[in-house]
Amino acid sequence: MEWQVIDVSKTEKQDIFSVVTQCGKIKTITKIKSAFSINKGDVLTPTLNATYYINNNKNRTIEILSSVCFSSEAWAALKLR
Repeated sequence: MEWQVIDVSKTEKQDIFSVVTQCGKIKTITKIKSAFSINKGDVLTPTLNATYYINNNKNRTIEILSSVCFSSEAWAALKLR
């Protein structure tokens, strides 16, 4: 299942991002570990073991650390940190 990045928030750690992703009607808040920048509109394509390619580029692999159902309240609180 491919996920489109809807919004991005950088965390205090250099390689950790919080993003809102969407696939069809499903929306999540996902914490990602990545050496690469993540931008609105990027597409995350699954590979193995909770890793994904950014825009189907095998040289830009990310790791999913956690994911929860989206709520606007949770996303707003996360962006305030």
